[in-house]
Formats: sequence, C-alpha cells, structure tokens
Amino acid sequence: MEKKKILFIMESMRLGGAERSLVTLLTKFDYNKYEVDLFLFEHDGELLEKIPKQVNILSAPKKYVLFRKNRKMSWFSLLLQGYYKQSVAMCCYLIGVLYSRYQRELLYIGWKYIQTLFDTINKEYDVSISYLERKSMYFNADKVYAKRKIGFIHNNYERYPYDKVLEKKYFQVMDYIPTVSEHCKDVLVDLFPQYEKKFLVIQNMILEEEILSLSEEKIADRVLDNRKKIVSVGRLVKQKGFDIAISVCRKLVDSGIDIVWYIVGEGEERSNLEYLIRENQLENNFFLVGADKNPYKWMKIADVYVQPSRFEGFPMTILEVQQLNKYIVTSDIPEFKSLVREETCHCARTIEDYVSIIGGILLLDKKVVQRDKIRDNNSLQQLYGLIEKE
Repeated sequence: MEKKKILFIMESMRLGGAERSLVTLLTKFDYNKYEVDLFLFEHDGELLEKIPKQVNILSAPKKYVLFRKNRKMSWFSLLLQGYYKQSVAMCCYLIGVLYSRYQRELLYIGWKYIQTLFDTINKEYDVSISYLERKSMYFNADKVYAKRKIGFIHNNYERYPYDKVLEKKYFQVMDYIPTVSEHCKDVLVDLFPQYEKKFLVIQNMILEEEILSLSEEKIADRVLDNRKKIVSVGRLVKQKGFDIAISVCRKLVDSGIDIVWYIVGEGEERSNLEYLIRENQLENNFFLVGADKNPYKWMKIADVYVQPSRFEGFPMTILEVQQLNKYIVTSDIPEFKSLVREETCHCARTIEDYVSIIGGILLLDKKVVQRDKIRDNNSLQQLYGLIEKE
C-alpha cells in the first residue's frame, strides 16, 4: 500500500509551545503509513535536533534566509544576488513597516511582500498541515499543492493582532482549521462565523516520560542556594507578562521574602526586561537565563512556578510543570483555568493579587502535590481522522 504524502509547515524549531507540540506529534507519528516532509522557514532552533530521523526536512528557502539575516538591508542583499523582483518587494515591505509604526497599527502587513521570497514546493501532497497561524498558513495556501489543507491556530485571536480581510481569504482555502482550546475555538467562531464548520479543537501534546527524565539534569551551582525559587518559562514577548513578574518580584523582596526568580526563554523583549530589572535593582534576584532546550530542569528546582501571561492559546508549560508536582500561580485567563486543579494552583484575579498569592505560597509548608496523569485527549487520532477523511 502506497504511503500518503504529508507536509508539515513551521517557521522554525525554537523553544515555543507549538514547536514542542510538533516535536511530540512527529515523535508519535505512524511512519509505516505516512511519508512526512517538513518545511521550515528557518533551519533554526533548539528543537531542530529532536525532529525524528524519519522526517524529511526540505531545503531552507534561500531568499527568505537572506531577508532574515538583516531585514533592513535585505533589499540590497537580494539585489546583489540578482533577485530584482524580491529586492523591490523588500523595499515596499520596509516602507509598509514604517508607515504601520507611524500609524501605530499592530496589524501584520508583510505577507504580500514576503511571499515573493518563497518558491512553490515542487511536489504534490495528499495533505499539507501548517502548524502555526499567519505566515505558515499563508504559505500553505499559496505555495503548496495538496489535495487537502489543514491550518492550525495556536493563539487567542481575541488578543492577537491580525488582519481580518487577510484571514478570511486564507481561512477560505483551508479545509479544516484546528485550534488548541475550546475558548480559542469560541473566539474564532465569534470572529469568523462563516467558517464555523471548519473550526475544531485538537489540543497540544506532551511527552510526559521525557519531561520526567530531562527534569533530572543538573543545573549550575549558582541556583542551588537557600532562597525560595520562582521559575517561569516562555518567550520574552509582551504576551507572557514578564514585565509584571518584575514588579511582583520587587514587591516580594521589599516585603522581606528572600527569593530568586528565573525566566527561561528568549525573545524581542529582552532589552526592555533587562532595563526593568536594573530600574528595580533586582540584579541579584531576577535572572533571564535565556533559551534552554531543556526547560524541565528549571521547572524541577522551582518552589513555585508562575505563568503571568496576558493571553494564551494552549499553555503547554502548565501541562508540563504539572508533571513535576509543583505549585502553580497563573493569571486569570480561561486557558489556564481549563487545565489546573484548584488545590495545586492559584489564579490571580488582578495583577495586584500576585503579591499576596505568591507570598502566601512561598510561606506555606511544603506539601505533596500529586502528579496529574496526562489525559488521553486523542489529539493524534483526531489529526489522523482529518488526514484520512474523504
């Protein structure tokens, strides 16, 4: 029996929830039935080495790589390489970015220019699956030949900057649009009711055995002091609320609680967060440790795990840290509430509540938190169902 040809599309394999979920999915995939290709915009990221060997990773798009090396000067690099059309497109892109900033608009405006940097994949697939919203889905629609197209959404579109006209255009091309939580699906239905039948929930997956194993890896001696340890994991972006964490840390230190707070992740907000750390004189209490392909060893040392996100799609880190018997503090968003148990997690009602909640948890005698068994949500079987559907 001939194997079905499947294409997955992702921007990179950096440390994000969607990326970790994709690694899990590909690890569990049935390669006896399916021939799997993976297209990455960038061959980059700590998780790249975790892609199973059965997956054929397609060549990196050369023109897009030139663009990513230096966006401001990419027009010139492309011109030198003889890519005249793409050079003009990048000039238009830069003008569009400047105009967007002048107008203080946060909408994503780049695809009509950036798409010129990609060639159409010269292969026909039975199913193509963009595993992230926006660029990955647009690429799936415009640059791939496939009998069926599936476009995942991993975020809450109620809080996520998007262009409604652009999304409508590309949602129309997708046969199915899975998202990662019931709340995210409800938001999509409210915003795009004409595509209600395409929306469904397929939750992210984790490898619980790997989490437990990797959590035993040792960390440098500098974290093994007697202070209470708070840990947060996530990209350094506004969405994750780490600026809030810095304010909370300052208040906790002022109240006499001896703590150290580790943020595991990397991103565009690093310089701003570093400034806030200095401004609040927290250089000895609050540390940005950078990206780590094994965040579980950091979760393991936590006395309290905190996730102060302003919004989420499916909070992978909460599902993961629950495997390590940790008390958890989160912001008050529906995605967190759907995953946590009241006796082991505190959801803040407001930003100010963090101080009393975290302080109270730190002062509690250590109790045993029983590890939740991962619920079998049949995510992989759901995806197989979409792939096989006639």
